Amino acid sequence: MKKTTLLLLLSLLPPSMLAQQRFLLRGRIVDATNDTPVGFATTALLRDSTAVSAVAADAQGRFELSADAAGEYRLQVSMVGYHPETQPVALSAATTDAGTIRLRQGVAIDQVTVTIQKPLITADAEKTTYSVEDDPQAASSTLEEILRKVPQLTVDAEGNVKLNGQSDFKVLVNGRSSAMFKNFKDVIRSMPASQIRKIEVITEPSMKYDAEGSGGIINIITARKEFDGYNGSLNCNTGLDSRRNYGGASLTLQKGKFAASLQGFFYCMNNENRPYTSESRQENYASEQQRYRTSSSSGHARGDNEYVTLNLSYQPDTLNLVTLEGSLWTGTWKNRSDSRIRMLDADERPTVEYATHDYSDYPFTGFQIGTNYERRFRKPEHTLTVSDMVETAPDNGYNIVAYDGVLDYPSSQLYKRQTSRSVTNTFQLDYCNPLTAHHSIEAGGKYIYRINKGYHNEIPWVDPVGFDPANTAKYDDLRQRQQIFALYFGYGLKLKKVSARAGLRMERTWNHADADNSTEGIYDYGNRLLNFIPYLSLTYKPRDGHNLSLSYTERLRRPSISMLSTYFDDSDPYNTSQGNPDLKASTTHTLSLKYNCFSPKWSGTVTLSGHLSNDGISKWTRVDDTGAAHSTYSNNVRSRTASARLSINFTPSEKFSFALNGQGGYHHYRLPEEEISTEEFTFDQNFNMNIALWKAATVSLGEGYNSGSANLGRKSGDYFYSYASLSQKFFKKKLQVSLNCYNPFTKYQTYSSSAQTPTYRSQSRSRNRSRQFSIGAYWRFGKQNVQVKRTRKTISNDDAMESGNKQGGGKQ
Repeated sequence: MKKTTLLLLLSLLPPSMLAQQRFLLRGRIVDATNDTPVGFATTALLRDSTAVSAVAADAQGRFELSADAAGEYRLQVSMVGYHPETQPVALSAATTDAGTIRLRQGVAIDQVTVTIQKPLITADAEKTTYSVEDDPQAASSTLEEILRKVPQLTVDAEGNVKLNGQSDFKVLVNGRSSAMFKNFKDVIRSMPASQIRKIEVITEPSMKYDAEGSGGIINIITARKEFDGYNGSLNCNTGLDSRRNYGGASLTLQKGKFAASLQGFFYCMNNENRPYTSESRQENYASEQQRYRTSSSSGHARGDNEYVTLNLSYQPDTLNLVTLEGSLWTGTWKNRSDSRIRMLDADERPTVEYATHDYSDYPFTGFQIGTNYERRFRKPEHTLTVSDMVETAPDNGYNIVAYDGVLDYPSSQLYKRQTSRSVTNTFQLDYCNPLTAHHSIEAGGKYIYRINKGYHNEIPWVDPVGFDPANTAKYDDLRQRQQIFALYFGYGLKLKKVSARAGLRMERTWNHADADNSTEGIYDYGNRLLNFIPYLSLTYKPRDGHNLSLSYTERLRRPSISMLSTYFDDSDPYNTSQGNPDLKASTTHTLSLKYNCFSPKWSGTVTLSGHLSNDGISKWTRVDDTGAAHSTYSNNVRSRTASARLSINFTPSEKFSFALNGQGGYHHYRLPEEEISTEEFTFDQNFNMNIALWKAATVSLGEGYNSGSANLGRKSGDYFYSYASLSQKFFKKKLQVSLNCYNPFTKYQTYSSSAQTPTYRSQSRSRNRSRQFSIGAYWRFGKQNVQVKRTRKTISNDDAMESGNKQGGGKQ
C-alpha cells in the first residue's frame, strides 16, 4: 500500500523534476545450485517490452541498471548454460536493491548461442584465475601449453614451472592435494587441457590454507557445474614427427540426489629418435691437479603414466551434502644416458678420464580416497564441513650405472635401488559464517599424521656372482613420523568500496625419524616446530570492475625426507651428495600490491610483490682440493626477490582475441658461511592471439621469451619459443580437430646455464630437438556444465616440501 501510494505521488510530479533524478537498480547473480557468482551475465531493465537499460554483470555477478523515471519494470537476466530469469521490480527510491538473483542451469549443447565472450583472466586480492574452458586452444593442448599463458607462472624450456619466480609452490586439484602432482613436470606434459575448467594462481594464500610453499599455490579445477543429465568427452593427440601420444576421457552423470563423475587420461612418449646432447666445462679453484672438468653427454627417455579419478555425491536435501572421491595413478619412466668426463690440470693436460653408462627405471603407483560432509544453514555461505582423507604414494626405482675407466679411474658397475613410501591420514574441520552483510568469520582445524619410509641400497658387481641382492655393505633405511596440528581464525569486513580480511594460523609440528645406516649405524633425530602465520588483505574498489588490493602473509617450507636423509652417495667419487638431518622449517614474508580491472571485452592486472627470507632451504655445492664436488642442503639461505607483473586480455568480438603476459624481477640469494652470492634480473613474456577464419574454424598463434632464472649459485640462459594451431569444429561444434606446431621456425634449440661459487665456476649447454607437429581430436557429448556436487571446504594438504623443484624426472 505504501509503495503504491509513493508511486502515485511520484507520477504527479512535473516531468522536469523527475528528469533530474536517475533511479538505480543493483543486485547480484549467482548459481542457484551452489551460490557461486555467475559472472558477465546479461541484465536488462524492461518497460512495456522495451529495454530501458542493459549491461553485463561483472566477474562477481554484480550489476547496476539505471532508469530516468520511477515505476514498475521487469528485470531480465540471461546467461549461456542457464535458464533466463525474469522478475518484476519497482523503482521508487534513488537506489533499489534487487537482492540475489539465482539462475538455474539446463541448456543442452545444441541450444547454446554465445552472445558474450567472457575474459580469460580475472583476479582478486588472493588469486588470479585463468579460464581454461574459454580458451579456444584448450581442446588441442596439454596442461603445460596452457600454463605458459597463465599470469605469474613461467615454464622454462625443460618444462620446469615457477610461480612468482620461485620453484617452491604447492599444487592442488579441486582444492585438494594430490601426490600425483609430485612430479609436476611429467603430469602437465601429459594431462589434456580439455579436462581443466580453470587454473587459480593463489599468490597470497589466506589463513585457511596450509602455510607450506613460499611461492604460493596452483589450484587446478576440473569440476563442472551441475544439473540433471549427463555429459562426457573423448580426446586424443598424436605426434606426427615424434612418438608422443596422449588422451583422455570423462563422463558425468547426475539424477536427482545422486551424481557420479569419472575422469581419466594417459600419456606415453619415446624420444629414442630425438636424443638430447649436452656439454659442460668447469674450473675448480681449489685444485691444481684437477683444475678443469669437461663432460659431454647424450641420452633419451621413454615412459608413460595413467590417471583415473571417481567422484560421487549424495544430497538428501538443500542443507546436507555428502561426497566420496578417489584417485589412482600409475606409470613408469625410463632413461638412458652416456657421458664422457675428463679432468685436466692447470696446463690442461688430462689427469683423469672415464665414461659412464646410466640406465634408470622408475615405476610409480599411488592412490587417494577421501570423504566430505557439508552442513549448510539458512544463509548460503554459512557452512560447516568435516573431511577425512587417506593418501599413499609409493615409488620404486633403480639405476644400473657402469663406469669405464680410461685414465686413472677404476672400472665398475653398480646397481642402485631407491624406494620410498608415504602414507598420510588427514582430518579437517572448517566453519564459515557471514554474520551480517558487512561482517563474516571463518575458522577451522586440521590434524595430519604421516609416515614416510625411504630406503637406498648400493650393490657393486662382483665376478662371477654379479649383482647380489643380499649384499648390504652400503645402505640407508629411514622411517619418519610427522604430526601436524593446525588452527586458524579469520575475520572479514565488506563495505561499499572497501573490504578487508585478517586472520592467524597456528601450526604445531612434531618430527621424529629413526635411521639405520651402513656407516652411521642406528640413530634417531627429530624436532618440534611452532609457527604463527598472519594474513592481512585490504581491497579498495573505486568503481565496478576496478580493484586495488594490498596483502601480507608468511609461508613455510618444511624439509622433505630426502633432504633430511644422511645417505652418502659417492658412487662417483668426483660427485657426491648427502642430506642434512638438522634442517628446520624456513619462513618467507610476502607483500603484494595488485590492481585489476575487468569488463566483458578486456581485462588487465598489474602486480607488485616482494619476498624475503633469512632461513631458506637450498642445495649447494663445494669443490675440494681433489676436484671432487660435494652437494648438501643448508638452512641459512638469505633470499630477496622483487617483481612486477602485467597481464592484458582483449576480446573485442567472438572472432578475435589476444592475451599478453609479462613479468620482470630481481632475485638475490646468499649463503653467508660459504660466501655464495647470486643476483640476477629476469624477464619473461607470452603473447597469444586467436582468430576466427571461417565458420567454426580458429587459428591460434603465440610466442614467448624467457631471459632465464636464478637460484643459489646458478643461473640459466634465455630462450624463445613459438606455437601455432589450426582447429575446425564439426557436427554442431561437438567435434573439434586440430593441427598443432610447436617451434615451427626452430628445429633444434640450445639452452645454457652457468654456476659461480668461491670454489668453482662452470658453463653448460644442452641441445634438444624442439620442433614438434601433432594432430588432435576432441569430442563432447551430452549436456553442458554437468558436475558432481562438491563441498565448499575440502582437505588440501600443501605442507610437505620435496627436494629440488618438484618438477619431475629427466630430460624429455
